[in-house]
Amino acid sequence: MRFIDFLERLLLRRKEESSQPLRIINNPVGVVVAKTIEPYDIDHMYDDPDKMPGLCPVCHYTIEKIPNLDYHTATTKDIAMTYDGFFIVRDRFKRFCDEQGYENLTFIPLNKSSKHYYFMPNDIFPIDVKHTIIEHAGKQCPQCGRYQWVGTGGHTLFSNCHFGSEEDFIMRLNILMGDRNQKFDTIIVGLKTAELMKQYDLKGFDYRDVQFLG
Repeated sequence: MRFIDFLERLLLRRKEESSQPLRIINNPVGVVVAKTIEPYDIDHMYDDPDKMPGLCPVCHYTIEKIPNLDYHTATTKDIAMTYDGFFIVRDRFKRFCDEQGYENLTFIPLNKSSKHYYFMPNDIFPIDVKHTIIEHAGKQCPQCGRYQWVGTGGHTLFSNCHFGSEEDFIMRLNILMGDRNQKFDTIIVGLKTAELMKQYDLKGFDYRDVQFLG
């Protein structure tokens, strides 16, 4: 979860629950088995986020991510995320994935951004739903059933599988995180994948631990 989204979540919760004490939940500690990709932000893909495709017609919360292929960016980051929640990668990242033979990844070239692609993994990461805390805040839409804000509130993501240090994959969660119409996917990579990315000198993002409790 990006720091700006965490701050927005705190402000939202404080406003709506100002009369209630702040709830604190301690994270259990497990074994690190994977990493989330934490990219830096770049400009919005859509000038008017309320009119982007993929939103619920009633609440305007994000239902699915539909990229604007005429989006222009000159970012030098190998992986970046727009403020409205779209992953953009450069040709170096695509070349890395091609050389490593990763499958079931979506790369769609951007018409007005040379050597840049909209990116999304298609394989779903097996999240541990028993231990992973997924929080909701704000109104739930009666039409689509989604909440205004969805996130972990800074808590740890837990895996349902005990992946080893040699696991090599790129997946995503099946939950969109974030606020309103700027929700985003969460990309998770294996420990070996993260190490290979470092060796390839891919830039523009950090990592966050994903753990296994057993």
